[in-house]
Amino acid sequence: MSRTVEIEIPKGMEVDEKNSTFTRIVFKEIKSEPKIWAELSALPGYFIDKDSNIIQVSAIGGLPRPVTANRNIFPTEADAESSLALAQLLQVRKDYIGDWEADWGDEDEYKYIICRISNAIDLDHWCMRYHELSFPTRDMRDEFMKNNMSLLKTYFKLYY
Repeated sequence: MSRTVEIEIPKGMEVDEKNSTFTRIVFKEIKSEPKIWAELSALPGYFIDKDSNIIQVSAIGGLPRPVTANRNIFPTEADAESSLALAQLLQVRKDYIGDWEADWGDEDEYKYIICRISNAIDLDHWCMRYHELSFPTRDMRDEFMKNNMSLLKTYFKLYY
């Protein structure tokens, strides 16, 4: 003789298959993945201090919760290094380009860019697709790349 027993699972719970048996059903709270930054429970990772040192968060005592004061924590050391390299590249780029600003809405204006394609740094030109490292001329872009290859490799996370 078979018998069916229906159980109503409480809202916000699910069956804990690991700890349940045929005679005993255990429920556990459904943990939803954070969908926005403020829902994160802790912020492990790395930050860049005022002297441009990359510091591991756990080295300063525990993992902080998301608050306005710690929005500068990167998930990995490589992410922090990449961001620091980008800040440096943008400072140098400003000296190259002066007051020039790309008009990404102008489909007739070429912007000469440095980007990553696969596992290599690439040179290209676009009219409307945004790239952080853009220049008004091909020669300016090429010289920038030649003079800043080490920082570009760090920014693009190319460790060869």
